[in-house]
Amino acid sequence: MRVDFYHLVKNSLEESVSLLLEKAYSVGNKMLFLVSSEEKAEELADYLWNFKDDSFLPHGTLKDGAKDKHPIFITSDVSQNFNDANILVLGDGVILPSEEIKKYERVLNIFDGNSISAVDNARGFWKDLSSSGEELHYWQQDMGGAWKEKK
Repeated sequence: MRVDFYHLVKNSLEESVSLLLEKAYSVGNKMLFLVSSEEKAEELADYLWNFKDDSFLPHGTLKDGAKDKHPIFITSDVSQNFNDANILVLGDGVILPSEEIKKYERVLNIFDGNSISAVDNARGFWKDLSSSGEELHYWQQDMGGAWKEKK
């Protein structure tokens, strides 16, 4: 399994994740996006409705119902893979045990590089996953907002 760590420096979670979701959706992936609260899930859903005039990302939250019908499902409920997603997106400080993320083909962990606690959580998550032999990639945003892979 591949896990990509996205270290935000310039853009917000909303700005960054919308572009990542758009790219993953364009090649046929389904995503489960876990955040810290249903309130945050609704904020992100609202943002996705309007993030680009010429784009539409089909998504839903618990409030919308029909959980299995949304290619992108945003929730704080970690109990199940509601939409049979192959990609798990972790944002807003959410971290899952390694045995839980192994149910997915790929994991995107997006964290705020301006928060010491978020960086510490990401480092701990990296350490846990590296000891279990997962394929790990680390991306850092430059000041222009572009992603650069760091080795």
